[in-house]
Amino acid sequence: MKSMTTAVSVFATAAICAAASATTVDVQFTGTGPGQGVNIVSPGFNGGVFAGVILINATNSSNTVAFQNGAYAVFCCDLYQYANGGVNQYNVVPVSTMPTSAPMGAAAAQAINDMYVFAAGNQYLTADYATAFQLAVWEVVTDFGFGLDLSTGLVQASGYNGTVGAISSALFASINGLGNANIQGVSSIYHQDYIVENSGNIPAPGAMALVGLAGLIGNRRRHA
Repeated sequence: MKSMTTAVSVFATAAICAAASATTVDVQFTGTGPGQGVNIVSPGFNGGVFAGVILINATNSSNTVAFQNGAYAVFCCDLYQYANGGVNQYNVVPVSTMPTSAPMGAAAAQAINDMYVFAAGNQYLTADYATAFQLAVWEVVTDFGFGLDLSTGLVQASGYNGTVGAISSALFASINGLGNANIQGVSSIYHQDYIVENSGNIPAPGAMALVGLAGLIGNRRRHA
């Protein structure tokens, strides 16, 4: 009995230390970059939604080695929650643990990693590519392991053009389990979860340029 008590005590201490070492960062949604409106049918959201680059500003990182402050171009991964214009505290987490409503797991996170490698920064540059990339992320998060197709499954999308469809198909075909992109998640229980590329090193490619070009919408809430 004594040894069990000791083991529990050690486990509790380890858990407290792990929690204390978690990186937190204040995140503010600042607007949108390239992308377009589409229609989504999913368990979490049905209706018109913006699919594309989301712009955020990160401040007050508790560990700037793990996650730097700065402007980022990101993609969201939770169709159950909204972006919020206020400054909200987020946790820096592995992509596999998002979205908080239903974590995608390691296999889906690796698939998203593969798509980042294949896209090679093009997902930040044009509306068609950004839309295709965001739709592909939502599809992988929700339907990975059950066939990746924007017209079937739990997530179904419509209202996009043929170029978006072709790019999304190419992204799905690129999934091979070998990608090694530097991506992390910033996660909140109450607000939209985001996938961030190059966190811990430099802001995502083009993030600062996109901030200047996007036509920021401030505190307006947008499902993303």
